[in-house]
Amino acid sequence: MLAVVGLLLVSTTLVGLGCSEGGEIPHGGDDAGPRKDASSWGPEIAEPEPPAPPAPPAPPARPVTPELPRMTPCPEGWREKVDPDNAALVTCDPWPEGGRQDCAEDEAHFPGRRGCERIGPPCPEGEWPAEIPEDARVIYVRVGEPAGGDGTRERPFGWIADAVAAANDGDVIALSKGLFDEEVRIDRAVTVLGACVLETRIAPSAPGAEAAALTLRAAVVVRDLQVGGAEGGVDVSPAEGTAEVYGVVVRDATRVGLVVGDGGSVEVRELVVRDTASDGGEYGRGLVASGGAQVTLERVVIERNRDIGVLVAEEGTALTAADLVVSRTQARENDLGFGYGLNAWGGAQVTLDRVVLDRNHQVGVRISGEGTVLTAADLVVSDTRTRETYRDGGWGLEVLGGGQVTLERAVLARNGVVGLTVAELSTALTATDLVVSDTQGQDSDGTYGIGLDAFGGAQVRLERAVLERNRVVGVNVGEERTALTAADLVVSDTQAQESDGALGYGLSVSGGAQVRLERAALERNRAAGVSAFEGGTVLTAADLVVSDTQAQESDGALGYGLSVSGGAQV
Repeated sequence: MLAVVGLLLVSTTLVGLGCSEGGEIPHGGDDAGPRKDASSWGPEIAEPEPPAPPAPPAPPARPVTPELPRMTPCPEGWREKVDPDNAALVTCDPWPEGGRQDCAEDEAHFPGRRGCERIGPPCPEGEWPAEIPEDARVIYVRVGEPAGGDGTRERPFGWIADAVAAANDGDVIALSKGLFDEEVRIDRAVTVLGACVLETRIAPSAPGAEAAALTLRAAVVVRDLQVGGAEGGVDVSPAEGTAEVYGVVVRDATRVGLVVGDGGSVEVRELVVRDTASDGGEYGRGLVASGGAQVTLERVVIERNRDIGVLVAEEGTALTAADLVVSRTQARENDLGFGYGLNAWGGAQVTLDRVVLDRNHQVGVRISGEGTVLTAADLVVSDTRTRETYRDGGWGLEVLGGGQVTLERAVLARNGVVGLTVAELSTALTATDLVVSDTQGQDSDGTYGIGLDAFGGAQVRLERAVLERNRVVGVNVGEERTALTAADLVVSDTQAQESDGALGYGLSVSGGAQVRLERAALERNRAAGVSAFEGGTVLTAADLVVSDTQAQESDGALGYGLSVSGGAQV
């Protein structure tokens, strides 16, 4: 505009210079004489140069490519695994080629290890533990020894209860090989030492006064033995001080393998809890922590239990676990419900590092309730199955009802209905370096298979996330007050719903939800790369690429890159 105004002013000045003093326009014959042009006496009038055309606008900058999740370097012993569709995406697999191994009764396969490893020491040639401390008083117990012993190696007790009654804090109770058919309650700070897991077993054949085969009510150390057969395997509820359980197998308990409650505290290393039965069709849980319990786990396998593999409940309860496996939890026998891998609720706190939850039923991990918090790094939740009878369910990770979750380097793969669910007001999830892939859908009818489903007012924040090869919708964000913020997001290769060939959206935003994207790529999805619809829905994006969207599988329709309708704003 300034250039145009300047040109007009110059033209007006030049016209004024061509006039006579009297203001009249001169006649050529009177002023210049015959055959002379007026220009011979007046100044020359030059035509103004036309303005230069404006420079063409610079081409738009190419969108910045999203950064992929930083999953490496892998934890020690985990192996790098290259994604089949994107060689630049490398995740970490806790198992060697061929997967996790099935192990013998006294063995376990821990994350990052090449194969099965023995729990505790090998069985000795003799009947007593091979290594007995020399700096403590030792009380000996031999299976089947007649009454009248004094606890010496020459005259051992025949019952663990007799040894406990004779012990003082700091003593060692050494158990022989054999089956101890008794319920054991320990209320003093002693060490109970078995010969080995295979050949020292505490397993009452009939229920007694205690709720478990081994009840710890003090800072007891239990090592190198097997427990089972009673309603509970090991009970630490409550204990004065912190109990320690090392190199122990809990097998065939009838309700709970390990229970810690009422402020009890326990440190566990190299523990296996297997095959907890379902008493009366109920329970069959692997580990239960509640009532303010404090539990620390390292190198623990909890598998083939029922109802819930690990339950952490109530305010003040905290569980910290490293190198933990929770696997193949089955449904309850009475109503075929549950089968969850890990369930935390009621304000409990859970911290996980290098943890695998696989082949559980209905839910891999559920975090629910105000104040319930999960913090996890190097987490794998995979192959969550549908319920055994109804063939429905199969959620990988669910966060509900005000739960709070923070993930670093997490893989959710090959789950059933939804890989990751974040739902309801006050619920929040923050994930950095996340992969959600290959969600399958329900076995019963082939429906669902969603990668990430956020709704009901939940808040989700993602940084460096890939959602690929899921079904129906890669990322679904719905309902008022639900918000997703994502930086460096890739949603690719979403497939149609198996049951009817419909959908396959990359990102769907609806119902008044709010989504903000920065550096996002949505590629090779179906029906719509991005769909935003319904009033109040807002999508804000910078450095967004939507490409190679395919038509809907069922009817060949659609195939939109970006679809905005119904009052949504983009």
